[in-house]
Amino acid sequence: IRLEPRSRVVIIGNTLAERMQYYGYWESLLHQRFPQHELYVRNLGWSADEVALRPRSQNFAEHGHTLADHKPDLLIAMFGFNESFGGVAGLKRFEQDLDTWLREVTTTKYNGRQPPTVILCSPIAHENLRNRSLPDGRLTNENLRLYVPVMRALAERHAVRFIDLFEPSLRGMTEARQP
Repeated sequence: IRLEPRSRVVIIGNTLAERMQYYGYWESLLHQRFPQHELYVRNLGWSADEVALRPRSQNFAEHGHTLADHKPDLLIAMFGFNESFGGVAGLKRFEQDLDTWLREVTTTKYNGRQPPTVILCSPIAHENLRNRSLPDGRLTNENLRLYVPVMRALAERHAVRFIDLFEPSLRGMTEARQP
């Protein structure tokens, strides 16, 4: 991916995206890598967001209008975790919703010139914190193993970049538990 000076980078998605608002490491590294570019970076992540469901307070503007307001050249999307709680039964709906959404964002010229470059990121694995009052994540990870390949296939179909965060994070969590 090539970032041009004054590129507009917009991040959307669920909790993974939202948490990036609290810790500025990624954005700091981006500006450090491209110090002369004067990049415009906006993180619109919201914990409850799904591809086709973006619950907001009453009178909050519809999310599509927000993308139009920010005119992304690069759109980084982090979905799939919340949807994965639908398990096998929710997989087809997720596939349809993501396909529709990718078709829309890869053809809409939010910046007035061309559709944004899209990067679709998979969810990270659910870490087992070994706390009786918290879920251990096994079922969540089983569901994510179903959803991540769907994301990869749709990214390929729509010619967007895909970053698999699930497998490396799962591997890292597993290796960290090794003595």
